[in-house]
Amino acid sequence: MGKKRGFANSSAQITLFMILGIVLLFITIFFIMLTTSLQKDQLKEEQEKVFTAAFYKEGLRLFVEDALKDELSAGLLLMGKQGRIWKEQGGVLECVSDVNCITLPDEDPALGGRVFIGIQEPETTQYPESYPCVTNKEDFPAFCTYSYPNTAQFGSRRYALTKRTVENDLESFLVSEVKSEVESFIHDKVSRDAAITSGDIVINVELLNGGIAVSVEYPLYVTSGTSDFFTLSEFDFFYDTDFTKFVTKAILNPLRWDWSSVDFEYTPDTLNANSFTYRSENGESEIALSLFPELDIQMETYTLDDGTDIFTFTYPLEGIIQTDPGETIPEENYLFRIARENRPPALDYINRCPGTDVHGNPYDYLVIENDASLGDVKIKMEANDPDEDILNIFEIGGEGILVEDSFTLSLDELRLAQTLNPITDNIFETIALVSDGLAQDSQTVRIKVGGPEESICCAADPNDNTKGNAVNPNEICFVSKDPVQGCFSNTPEIPPGYLLQNKQFTIQCGTGGSCNGVEEIISLAPLNMCGDSVKFPDSCTKLAGACNNQKPWSIVNNEDGTRSWCNGILGCGGKDDRENDVICTTEIVRIILSDIEFNKINNQDYPASTIRSLFKCGCERASGLPCLNLQTMVPGTCIAENTCE
Repeated sequence: MGKKRGFANSSAQITLFMILGIVLLFITIFFIMLTTSLQKDQLKEEQEKVFTAAFYKEGLRLFVEDALKDELSAGLLLMGKQGRIWKEQGGVLECVSDVNCITLPDEDPALGGRVFIGIQEPETTQYPESYPCVTNKEDFPAFCTYSYPNTAQFGSRRYALTKRTVENDLESFLVSEVKSEVESFIHDKVSRDAAITSGDIVINVELLNGGIAVSVEYPLYVTSGTSDFFTLSEFDFFYDTDFTKFVTKAILNPLRWDWSSVDFEYTPDTLNANSFTYRSENGESEIALSLFPELDIQMETYTLDDGTDIFTFTYPLEGIIQTDPGETIPEENYLFRIARENRPPALDYINRCPGTDVHGNPYDYLVIENDASLGDVKIKMEANDPDEDILNIFEIGGEGILVEDSFTLSLDELRLAQTLNPITDNIFETIALVSDGLAQDSQTVRIKVGGPEESICCAADPNDNTKGNAVNPNEICFVSKDPVQGCFSNTPEIPPGYLLQNKQFTIQCGTGGSCNGVEEIISLAPLNMCGDSVKFPDSCTKLAGACNNQKPWSIVNNEDGTRSWCNGILGCGGKDDRENDVICTTEIVRIILSDIEFNKINNQDYPASTIRSLFKCGCERASGLPCLNLQTMVPGTCIAENTCE
């Protein structure tokens, strides 16, 4: 009985342990399944965080790129209205009225009414007569011996508009605009409680011929509560536009040339031609404005009361703007405006044989009293206006005598007008001035009055004694640059006074300051033309008047309807002892049988010696020879003395 109870207890215990084991197994399996489920949920949550971060990062990048393109469009439009983007608008330069910008009447300054001055008037200097020289601006009184077409600077470009300044303005504008837009985007799309930390935003803008390349470095870190979101680093994009071509052709290159060359005219014709003729000490050359002659840019100019020019350039809008910045924009054309302040004309240096007297006093202009050529003040005011203005005021003596651009005044006239201020016993000053009505350029001309004892010569061109160079005695003081025409030759073959020739020569320095020494002929070139006693009365003194400026041996139609034949010496007729014309007016007689017809006399294939040996004037002692009646131009035969029938 007792053993049976023990066996039963043992079986119950085994059963109990089996049940407990099964329960523990199910509990373990449950915990394992629960843990796996939790891990899957956590993994899924992390995956969702990663995907969400990536989504927002890419979304933000796309947003920033779109925002930058829109702001670039807005920046181009704003810059076009006023030439620059001012500092308070996001640019780099502060607008200072009447210094680098001008406020247009009836326009809102905040919306493009302040236009950038691309070329300013010359900067104020202690020595205003230094304009427009590049060097020696303060080397008083020896500065600025400018003469066209020397290198110069017409006005100021302290705030020069260049490709780099345009890029700087756009970079600064984009940085100022994009930061606030990104912050608004994150607060709207991520969390209004998001904390935004950003480093320095770096935007590089590069103007290329095909468009505008923009690269962006934008360190950005966003947190919301205990969650860290994402960072944004680098990306770039390209803005397809003709802006670089447009601004280069219409504004950047023209401003540079307009500042440095008076030959450049800022006009629609120059813009359409895409080139202009540039003159320098080395000659002429054709300068291209740009590599884009095909661009059809329209240009208009209007001038304010103070002489400031406002240039407006237009171009099809779709060629410049590629996105809608959300503002009111022109319907058809992109507009770019620039201003240019009025600049003074540039007066060429007035001088004649400048130098220094024995006491070291400098002078610009030498006068030799009582000299036929150098005894008067003969000034030719040569000036050019860089703004294409008309020069309408020329003065001598400051507020003295109004003159033409070329004038001659005696010393007595200048003294009576009280325009000469004595500096030394023989050096005086007067002021020469030229003006466009708004701005002026002047020169204090120092005039030395010399006498017969003058130790140097004033080598002035005989054809233009308004200028000259100082030369020592017995040196060559004049060399003819261009041939001088006249009937100069003095050889047995070609006696003087008949044939027109080109002469080049030198003159030595003589006495008393004049180039009145020995003339030495360098070359004589016959022109196969009779001279002209009207045009060159001093040298063409021997030929018949009817033969003036005619080919030798020509048949000439006279003003009274008659005809003459330029025979005689060298085929240019001649004059008798009483200065009467000696020329054939009856008939031309062929004295030797030849195949040269009368109507071939003027044929220049036959030398003068041939014509002279074959033909003579008049039928005297020529009976039976062929002849040509000059008045009827009918050929015939000499049948009696002085009769051609």
